[in-house]
Amino acid sequence: MKTKWYLVFAASIALLLVAFVLASMTRAQTGTPGDEDNPSGSTVQSEEPAVEASLAGANEPTVLQEEDPQPLYPGAVTIVNDVVQVQGRLTEPDGTPLNGNHNVTVSIYDTVSGGTARCTDTDPVTVIDGLFTVSMDFCTAQVFNGDAIFIGIKVGADPEMTPRQEIFSVPYAWALRPGAIVKGADSFVFVPGNTLVKNLSGDTTRWDIQANGGARIWRGSTSGMKTVYFPITIPAVLYGQNVTIEQLTVYYRVSNAANGYIARTVLNVQTNAASFLNIIDDNTSHTSTSASSYSITLSSNNVISSTQGTLSLFMNLSFVNDIDYVDVSAIRLRLGHP
Repeated sequence: MKTKWYLVFAASIALLLVAFVLASMTRAQTGTPGDEDNPSGSTVQSEEPAVEASLAGANEPTVLQEEDPQPLYPGAVTIVNDVVQVQGRLTEPDGTPLNGNHNVTVSIYDTVSGGTARCTDTDPVTVIDGLFTVSMDFCTAQVFNGDAIFIGIKVGADPEMTPRQEIFSVPYAWALRPGAIVKGADSFVFVPGNTLVKNLSGDTTRWDIQANGGARIWRGSTSGMKTVYFPITIPAVLYGQNVTIEQLTVYYRVSNAANGYIARTVLNVQTNAASFLNIIDDNTSHTSTSASSYSITLSSNNVISSTQGTLSLFMNLSFVNDIDYVDVSAIRLRLGHP
């Protein structure tokens, strides 16, 4: 028998409950004097509330038992479940509300029709006066990655109902969790100049750390070109996504353009413990005696993944003496998210 289904409200996602749970849950406190992280001298223990859904026509509220999230470490606040709750109403073709047990299949798609479901979950549900609630717990944060997505419903052996319902902004709360994919807007990583290291342990290169987080660099007693390195790790790969390094900007100043300047700028990406790929090798001299910057657009070997995110920026500095210096205050990387 075919059923007619009316979607009352699709999708309350578990992550959205965080703000409400934190604001309203009852917490028990036990005294622990001397706890530096809790100046009040008490340890807060959270009580995990049950989620209740009262269905029209039911004498008692239906309690939805969900999986218990595991704490990150003993005493830590537990992680909210990856659950999408879907509510709806099932009726006969003539509009008579259904009752009893039915298997409901919920699927998430990135197309309004056709295509392959990104995730699917089938659960037995108890329908009371046509109303039901199903908890979809086979999705991950990657499903909600910035694309337009749609929810499809089927009951028992019936075909999936049409049209699919679009899921709007509420589920994008999952974008706050590691595993979500950031798309569209650029982001930036700043590396202070005081993170530099010299090329070889025997180099005489010397520097002083500046109050603004930069470094003032001299050649030291030995003449010749000096090389300094700035190790960089892109934090965006913590989200498990590919990141494009679009631009490198160096903020700098020299004391005397003729006696000390940046002669070469090279950016490499580590591929394993013994190899790397070159992203840029720029031999342009930079000689500004006032606070300035230069930017280099990057287009080769510049896509960083979750397994490849350590960068090494090095500069060749040309010095005539050990009196004049080069200031490197900061490095900025502009990141693009596909």
